[in-house]
Amino acid sequence: MGNEDSFLSGMQSNKEKLYTMEVINGKKTPVLTEKGMEYVVYPMDAHKEINTISGEPILAVSVENIGSKEQIYTQAFYPTTSEGRFISVHYTINEEVSVEEMSQHFLPKHPLYGTNVKEINVSGQRAFLYEPTTKYGSAALYIVTNKYVYYMTNQGLLDKQQGDSKELVRLANLFNFEVER
Repeated sequence: MGNEDSFLSGMQSNKEKLYTMEVINGKKTPVLTEKGMEYVVYPMDAHKEINTISGEPILAVSVENIGSKEQIYTQAFYPTTSEGRFISVHYTINEEVSVEEMSQHFLPKHPLYGTNVKEINVSGQRAFLYEPTTKYGSAALYIVTNKYVYYMTNQGLLDKQQGDSKELVRLANLFNFEVER
């Protein structure tokens, strides 16, 4: 499976095999190689630093052909010590605007009911923390880089507040944005 000139979480790799196609549950699925794992921004050992994360994340990998190149997308799902709750991390490409321009999308012009929004810094990147101000709700963290916008949230529980924002910030501070290119 040739994936030369591929991208992975913001990392372009020429002539390196970043994934293989494997049959998992009867379906061909991309799986990152050891080389591909070097370019993953998300920490695999966050559970060693954050006691509410109970193990390594599950990485969901997908591949899209964009012109003559392949774009490899990864999402991470971190299990937590709260049964039924997990932390999800996704990203989109920020190829159109500067960090400053993109950041303006995350600063509401008017107050949001049930949500407090504040700008913070995580791992040297501009980020926006959305915290619920009600008993129910989910904290979300948006991290804006030159190449990507990362989105993190607690998910899985519908009947109570889903985790806390400090957990998301601690996890984001473990990201290795240096592998983005």
